[in-house]
Amino acid sequence: MKKRISITLGAAVSLGFLYLAFRNVDRDIFLRSVASADWRWFFPLAALVAADLLIRGLKWKLLLAPLFPAGFYDCFRLQSVGLALNNVLPFRLGEFARAAFAANLFRIPVLTVLSTIVVERVLDLLVIVAFFLAGAALGGMGETVAQYAHFFWAGLGVVAAAAGALIFAEEAAESRPLRRLFRRLPVLEKAFRQAAQGAKALHRPRTAIIVLLLGVLQWSLSVLSMYLAALAFGIGGMLTFTRGVTLLFTSAAAVSVPGVPGYFGNMEYALARVMSGWGLDMNVGVAMAGWMHVSVYAVQTVTGLLFLYWMGQSLGQVWRDFSGRHGK
Repeated sequence: MKKRISITLGAAVSLGFLYLAFRNVDRDIFLRSVASADWRWFFPLAALVAADLLIRGLKWKLLLAPLFPAGFYDCFRLQSVGLALNNVLPFRLGEFARAAFAANLFRIPVLTVLSTIVVERVLDLLVIVAFFLAGAALGGMGETVAQYAHFFWAGLGVVAAAAGALIFAEEAAESRPLRRLFRRLPVLEKAFRQAAQGAKALHRPRTAIIVLLLGVLQWSLSVLSMYLAALAFGIGGMLTFTRGVTLLFTSAAAVSVPGVPGYFGNMEYALARVMSGWGLDMNVGVAMAGWMHVSVYAVQTVTGLLFLYWMGQSLGQVWRDFSGRHGK
């Protein structure tokens, strides 16, 4: 019942955003915008999505390196599978499926693999917030952002503190209060130490720097993807670097709001509203956001599902195994 309620609420949120995105859109103008888009830009956009997957695989390989010498291909395909499953299944089950597949393949505790995924996400958030602050410092984001810049700096501090807590979790386990607690709850100690292993790669400054730089490259490609979508609709001149960073941050915020897998509705409304503030017609904004969203979604999902089926798995099997509907 809880799962059904969650799925229903997510669908309601996405439908609500789709309604907000399309309520004032002229159907004829919207369809003409999509039809007149230069679809040749889809191919470089698809190449950027593929490059994004490769970078994600390399980052994860580096995070797993102190735990297991995972191959780049395995990390790449599991990353692809996880993103594809996130796109088609609720509750972000792709992350749990990726952790389970990796734990089985690499012989690492599932909790440790999940911890590397948490570390990966925290570092991604750190880079995105830093990008946004850099864009604000360069100007071009408007007075509103400058007025509330201290909130973003505080957010950067919180994310940095979370990253630090993950890095020094092993050292914290040796503190007197935790050692006392662990003597009473040895199961908790085992779980804590397994989770602490997920940030072991960051104990090496060189590895930590490389992972962060790869994150900068990964999210720079995402900004470039926004620009390619704008070129497809003939509005490339509108999208400066700072505006591209604004759209990147907006899309990250949009997918943080619960919705249907793929977050259709959330993304279109958020991006179109931001671009309408720059003077772009809402019809074109929704069309561009939807075109880019569908293009990225299609490449990610098809790539991941192909890997999933090559692994001998299926969507139905994953849903049964990771949603608690498998037989007992």
